[in-house]
Amino acid sequence: MQGRTADLSEGGCYVDTMSPFPAQTRVRVRITRAQRSFESFATVVYSVAGMGMGLRFEAPEARQVVNLRKWVSELSGETSMEMATEEREHLGAGLAPRDAVLNELITELIHKGVLAEGKGKGMLQRLASAA
Repeated sequence: MQGRTADLSEGGCYVDTMSPFPAQTRVRVRITRAQRSFESFATVVYSVAGMGMGLRFEAPEARQVVNLRKWVSELSGETSMEMATEEREHLGAGLAPRDAVLNELITELIHKGVLAEGKGKGMLQRLASAA
């Protein structure tokens, strides 16, 4: 089954799906984003027919938790400022103020998942080379 993930945390997530499993069902979940994935067993905590279900992750392996923590950190904005700074230093050194703002905006859109990473990096490189 496929669904869209929302409200992601280290403890679980919500999955938008038209056909959720009943509460207390044990499932194996795989969440994929930008060539990274997280896999774990989970238990359906609650289920709303035609809407979705809440999942609680069940003791994921340590190596799986690494990607999950990165995503949660990115979603909370903890790493976006660090990564935006790295992008500006690498691709945006010496940009005019207006271009620096565009650089920061593109970087933020990438980290929020609004803009595909490959496309955004290409935009950042074009912006830096046009300066």
